[in-house]
Amino acid sequence: MIGKMNLQRARRRVLAVAAWVLFWNHVGVVRANEKDDGTDGDPMMTMTTDVDVNQTNNDSPPQKICFNGYVMDYYCIGRGTLLDAPSRNTLEYPDRHSIHCLVDVGSCRNNGYEVLLDPPNPSESRIHARVFTLDDTGNQKVIDLARSIGDCSSCPRNDVNQGDGFRATVLGYIDNTTAAPQLLRVTELRLDSEPCTPEEGGQYVPLVTSSDVGFNGVGIDPVVLHGSLMIVAWGILVPIAVLSSILFRHKPRTGVWFIIHRLCNGLALFLTIVGILYAFVKFGNVFQEGAKPSKRHGTLGMTTFSCAMIQLMMGLCRPHLPDSEGQPAQKTRQRTIFEVMHRGLGYSTVALAYTTLYFGAQVSGTSRDRFMAAWYAVLGFPVAVAAWMLWDKFQHRHLHEELPQPLSQRNKSQEQLKRVSSSLSSGPPGDEATDPELAEPPAVESMPDDDA
Repeated sequence: MIGKMNLQRARRRVLAVAAWVLFWNHVGVVRANEKDDGTDGDPMMTMTTDVDVNQTNNDSPPQKICFNGYVMDYYCIGRGTLLDAPSRNTLEYPDRHSIHCLVDVGSCRNNGYEVLLDPPNPSESRIHARVFTLDDTGNQKVIDLARSIGDCSSCPRNDVNQGDGFRATVLGYIDNTTAAPQLLRVTELRLDSEPCTPEEGGQYVPLVTSSDVGFNGVGIDPVVLHGSLMIVAWGILVPIAVLSSILFRHKPRTGVWFIIHRLCNGLALFLTIVGILYAFVKFGNVFQEGAKPSKRHGTLGMTTFSCAMIQLMMGLCRPHLPDSEGQPAQKTRQRTIFEVMHRGLGYSTVALAYTTLYFGAQVSGTSRDRFMAAWYAVLGFPVAVAAWMLWDKFQHRHLHEELPQPLSQRNKSQEQLKRVSSSLSSGPPGDEATDPELAEPPAVESMPDDDA
């Protein structure tokens, strides 16, 4: 009996302790929730109140606002200049930004959109402030609405056919935990012709804006990557390939010039293909109406690429030199025609490539100064390479002249002289011409210059 009573007491004590722990745990959770709500336990603070639409306190609940302004993609804001109008600063001329660039170009469409605040005094400053960053829902609504009224490749037929300057009225909730430009969770997006109504609180007056430009968190600028690929291909590799075929043929029997020529041209063609595909993915169809300055650069670039492909096909189908058994090869008529066409088209393609690089630098936005400096650098690069190759050629000839005649060659020449002398003193005149051993020594074999 005593054992059963002790067991029952122990059970009651355990249950009491468990109940005590659960009670205080419940009290702690309630107090924590009250602190998160900002009520500090005051039941009067839990009542729902109306929120001032202009309030920007980070601890306040989301604000539903209405705002009207230009819509700009983050990519062009990061560039600092408009992709379709590189001479125009993005925040000064949002009215010049084409809807084609806004919704057709992958770099613009995929990096999201922001809404801009009109300048208070346009006569003094055209700078539009960055007010809101739209969420994914807002980004999709921008694409759908812009395509419904715009003139672009992905726009259906419509009666408006607006080309530039997309404005809209946007409604949504401000995320007050974000810095300027603050995130706006969009609930509705409509045309600029439908402004904010008094029932919607009127036009929202932002207290926090930003006028900064430049990429932040988007990764490398696609313009920089595309331009760098083309500069390496046509400003470095192709000049080395061309100069090697002109100034590096003095290396005997090795065909070094042809190896360099073929390797550098192959790498340049590969980088060109990668750069062109990347440009189409990131920048869209630059040949479409509305692409403006980018169209000129793209046309020159595709012309250069076409010439490079023709050069490749000509090189693969070139007529080879006939076998001359160590003697200088006699070029056929087909070979002569090939060399004239191959060299002429090659030099013209290089000149066209440098022109394309120049116009590409002009449409590179905020990277223009850097690309122009790179363009001047690649203009001087072939001069430096040519100077080095000429010096190597001079050194090679100088060294070749100073080298003594090989011992085996000297012994052979002395033997031939002895036979000629013996034949002239003992044999009948003219017999030395019939002896193949007495013929003129053959010329030193050398690799044909145009074996390629």
